[in-house]
Amino acid sequence: MGTDGEKPIVLRETCELCSKPIFPIKPGSTNSLVHRPGFCNCAVKTVKPSPATLTGTLPDLALPEVKPSQHFNPTVQLADVVESGYRFFDRIGKGTMGYVYQAETDNIDALLAIKIFHRGPFTNKRTLKRLEQEATLAIGASHPHLASVYKFGVSAKNYPFIVMDFMAGPSLADILAHEGFLDVPRALDIFIQISEALEYAHGEKLLHRGIKPSKIYLLKAAENRDFVKVSDFGIAKILPNPGRETKYMTPQGEEFGNPSYMSPEQCLGTRLDARSDLYSFGCLMYQCLTGKLPHTSSNPMRIAFKQISEEARSMVERFLDLDIPPDIDRIVLTCLQKNPDDRFETAKQLRLALEAVRDGKRPKLPNTGIGAGFSGITSGGSGKQIKITGIGLSKDGSKDSNFIDNVLKIFKKPKEK
Repeated sequence: MGTDGEKPIVLRETCELCSKPIFPIKPGSTNSLVHRPGFCNCAVKTVKPSPATLTGTLPDLALPEVKPSQHFNPTVQLADVVESGYRFFDRIGKGTMGYVYQAETDNIDALLAIKIFHRGPFTNKRTLKRLEQEATLAIGASHPHLASVYKFGVSAKNYPFIVMDFMAGPSLADILAHEGFLDVPRALDIFIQISEALEYAHGEKLLHRGIKPSKIYLLKAAENRDFVKVSDFGIAKILPNPGRETKYMTPQGEEFGNPSYMSPEQCLGTRLDARSDLYSFGCLMYQCLTGKLPHTSSNPMRIAFKQISEEARSMVERFLDLDIPPDIDRIVLTCLQKNPDDRFETAKQLRLALEAVRDGKRPKLPNTGIGAGFSGITSGGSGKQIKITGIGLSKDGSKDSNFIDNVLKIFKKPKEK
């Protein structure tokens, strides 16, 4: 046992038969019927004797981004950091910004993930206020394909924390890392569910700002069908990224990480609306269907410039061996249009187009060069430079007076405080 005042961190039990961790389930919960990859799925679970319970002696991080005095230290009593009423299991994640714990409470019939952040990144009151506003919107959102956010708070010791659903299934990033790409029927099913989540969230005035495979979780439903959960809605680009890819800030104070899934307007740090999420979703669909992103480079700045000024190549033209249906190609390329006015206006329009393809019908697309009269590859399908208006380039395709300034601001490191 730990010293007085320490709250134990309970190790997850493991099965003696298969040696896999046993997913903690509340008595009587229907969650016991869910197949969970990586966890014990034995009909009869035999608990393996485990070592002594941890008492919170996990090592603290010593990272330059946050002053040591501002670190969240897991050796302190966790209930003092968040609040009473939570029972903590494993520490399931850590990063430069803090820790993630698996937990449960009597008030919520679900297994939870509690993200506890170091105080340093949130000493900026503006960033903390934006996080609170977006988290409040996310808490009010309720949809089958959204991972629920239950609570946002700042503890008495000034540690921000978020209580949300624990995602038991693999992420889409995990699936792509293992399989490379998805077959068309499975991909369509996943895309339609994501578009349903986007349609609902956008109707609630909630943008994601960070749609990418690692934010999409795939649970298993009836007949082994994928059941999609989209996580971090509304807070993806406000929360400091736990990985090393996040190094820069946009002029609006948002974290700027790897721009592989960012819309042109997001790369430029201009005002976003729902169509920015649709562009990011287009990047995700492109990757799911081909195993490749529309724009790649080892240099994030070069990717950003490609997102801003270089049209994505048609999947039909670029991947001849994958036999991608032309209608799906047109849908994805519509999402990837540089000018937001040339994309689908809403996630509902995108969902209806995807459902039409699934049902063997011709999808209805916006009235652009990729619309109903389109019968082949887009004119810019070979990665040509294109002319963009409204997001930093003038009508003749030349850079306007603010273009370079906007790009430089994006890649300007935040000042040390």
